[in-house]
Amino acid sequence: MINKAGANHIELFDDAPIGIFNSTFDGRFLYVNKAFATILKYESPEEVICSTADIQKQLFTKDFNRQAILAQVKRDGRLVNYEVEYCCKDGSIINALLNIHIKKDKENNELYIEGFINDTTSLITTDVKFIKEAEDQIRRQQKIMESLFKHSPDAIIHIDMNNNIININEKFTELFGYTVDECVGKTVDELIVSEEYIEEGKTLNNIAHENQKIELDTMRKNKDGELINVCIRGGPIFADGQIFGYHAIYTDIRARKEAEAKIKYLSYHDELTGLYNRAFFEEELKRLDTPRQLPLAIIVGDVNGLKLTNDVFGHFKGDELLVKTAEILKRACRKEDIICRWGGDEFAILLSHTDKEVTDGICQRVYALSSESADAPIQISISLGYAIKYGHEPITEVIKEAEERMYRNKLLISKSTRSHIINSLQKSLYERSHETEAHCQRMKDLSIALGKKMNLDNDKLNELGLLALLHDIGKMAIPDAILQKPGKLTTEEWEQMKRHSEIGYRIAETSPELIHISKYILFHHERWDGTGYPRGLKGDEIPILSRIIAVVDVYDVMTNARVYKDPVSHEEALKEIVRYSGSQFDPHVVNKFIELLSS
Repeated sequence: MINKAGANHIELFDDAPIGIFNSTFDGRFLYVNKAFATILKYESPEEVICSTADIQKQLFTKDFNRQAILAQVKRDGRLVNYEVEYCCKDGSIINALLNIHIKKDKENNELYIEGFINDTTSLITTDVKFIKEAEDQIRRQQKIMESLFKHSPDAIIHIDMNNNIININEKFTELFGYTVDECVGKTVDELIVSEEYIEEGKTLNNIAHENQKIELDTMRKNKDGELINVCIRGGPIFADGQIFGYHAIYTDIRARKEAEAKIKYLSYHDELTGLYNRAFFEEELKRLDTPRQLPLAIIVGDVNGLKLTNDVFGHFKGDELLVKTAEILKRACRKEDIICRWGGDEFAILLSHTDKEVTDGICQRVYALSSESADAPIQISISLGYAIKYGHEPITEVIKEAEERMYRNKLLISKSTRSHIINSLQKSLYERSHETEAHCQRMKDLSIALGKKMNLDNDKLNELGLLALLHDIGKMAIPDAILQKPGKLTTEEWEQMKRHSEIGYRIAETSPELIHISKYILFHHERWDGTGYPRGLKGDEIPILSRIIAVVDVYDVMTNARVYKDPVSHEEALKEIVRYSGSQFDPHVVNKFIELLSS
């Protein structure tokens, strides 16, 4: 016992984690434990106990009505978990829960107060911090959701329970052209659903109201009435198990649809000509091979001269020849006819309900239009064959018959076609270069005369005459800028020009009528001393006809005017030829040539 209140459990209370105290009604502390002093930031319990009764006034903030609390305690006998603010010794404020009750002294029957305080400052701080962190997290989530909505790459709308628009994002305005003010309060159907999609729009609304998700590729109109390919995804908006409206997401799929259309197009079309391809041809053949489509005609065509064009002018010009041929076929056929590029240089045409007379007429139109073509690298020529299915014969046999007729026609016209192609090339050469028809004719006459002077037989003379006409045919593949250049060629241009003898050789190799002079064309720029091109042949290694053409060609060029030079006299030309005898020219050919012109 250390005071008259008789606190029997002081030793137990001293180490308690909460603040425990006894005090008189007038405010004087009879006992406080260590925790009480520590909570209120006093150095020891004794410092609190030894204080005057005014300490209680110092401990409580001005908002604490001590007299009212004491009256309540006297009335009820206790006070439980009363929130109060204490002023600590250093002036700081703490929050605490106050629990007190009234006790009587056994000896003197006096009333005193017994109670404890529990510091809640740290708990409140923790709770506040937790709440603040939770609120901050909610705000961040809200900002993220707002940003996702605002800056989404897809158009998004929020709709209320009556299908009226609550909000739209920036992409919706960009995609459809409507502002927020123009949308809010209106329905989606009245803004972006065109007449032909009204029923579809109603169906989507019903699906959403049935709490089902929506995903559909369709079309929606913008403010200008333009239809746009979109993918619509959406459904109800749930919160706490209740529907608060609906959302719809519109993804612009125009690029995807264009890519799909291109892939689909390429799967059934030839990329070069734009005609249908063989895969489509075979599908259509199955569809049309029925009795109600008879008679069913099939035309098969093969382009003449494609290899020659590729070899001489390159594959770009070969492609141009195929494109021009495709255009001719489209012009010759009817709209309902199915024209296909069947292979490299082969075409096929399907004509339902078409008899022999109409089919033959279409073939004749193709031939006529081909003969009129003038802007292709060479004269367009195509060999055609057709067959017609009238009854139950297999369609494969009909195709086979059409192909056989095409190949027969190709053989029949091959000679005239090749001649026509060569004539076409020669004519084009005259138009594009300095090689005139008069030049070639003079060379022919002079070459044959020189050949006779050298006692060549008739076969060689015939070859020499043809060589004189076509020795420079390879210049057809040389660019106009080089052929028609008035000044001196650059090193690079000269290298291109030198290719004409090899190109001419390849042209001649493709034609049976010219193959026997192909090597003479190849070597007509070789030199007697071995410094010529393309092989660097020397002396008698160079064919005699090539040596003759070399002399005659130089003479005619020097004595006749060209764009890039004036002519020289007969005497000056011969003098120049003699000067290069033994280096550029065969001395024997030069001597015979001088004898010819001197006689």
